[in-house]
Amino acid sequence: MLHLTNFKELKLSNHLWDIDEETDCELCIEYGCVCENHSDIEWDSVKEDIYEISRELTERGWEYFSAGGYMGWNKSASNTGIYELNGETLRSVLFCYNTEMDITIDFTNIHNDIFEVKMYHHDSPSGETVYFVKEKNINEDEWDNPREHCIEVAREKGLR
Repeated sequence: MLHLTNFKELKLSNHLWDIDEETDCELCIEYGCVCENHSDIEWDSVKEDIYEISRELTERGWEYFSAGGYMGWNKSASNTGIYELNGETLRSVLFCYNTEMDITIDFTNIHNDIFEVKMYHHDSPSGETVYFVKEKNINEDEWDNPREHCIEVAREKGLR
């Protein structure tokens, strides 16, 4: 178990993995980076971490969540809508772009039913902050401003 409260930050990637110093894989050694076969193994490990995060959030009462922030190349306000929490959905939102990404998850405010994810990718090499918010139910009709919902929740909780 990861124990989310033990992490100030958890860094995950869908492409950037160190070669095991004791590897005897000729491709990894030749190219100086993790080969395709070992990339699949590393990605499976990242997915397992995400599924564990999902399980721990569920234990904390997270049944539904939304995510949003100022995103994309133009940093416009964006929100996902509400999803039922499970490992696969969390993975698809954490790695929402179809490109190489690195993310840093900050669980400092998990006790306030919110956590921050800094996403780094080619359109945003300096990063964009996305807020993941525990939602009470699947109904978005209660939101005053759907595009900025998570940003507003972050502001209310003192994160922005």
